[in-house]
Amino acid sequence: YLEIGQAYVAMGQYQEAADAYLQAIKINPNFREVIEELAEISTEENKKQWLRMAKMANNSNILWERRPKGSLLDILDLFDTETLKKAIDKRNAIRSIQ
Repeated sequence: YLEIGQAYVAMGQYQEAADAYLQAIKINPNFREVIEELAEISTEENKKQWLRMAKMANNSNILWERRPKGSLLDILDLFDTETLKKAIDKRNAIRSIQ
């Protein structure tokens, strides 16, 4: 769920990213990295609360060590080409309206 959330952030879909991060926290409330990621896309007030929670998270029950954050291309590899094309088209349509 962490990498899915990161991919959503890369596409500007912050609510979907938050939903993915919350799923990861439901599975493991001690997963510091995902809590920090959620803090970054939260309001200032909520960000402070998430960062306090992240300080207490000890990464217990992490199944494997996380690799350093990869490039955007590594994250986008999670999605098939058609899904990415639709997301980009949607983003471009929204930007053209603004």
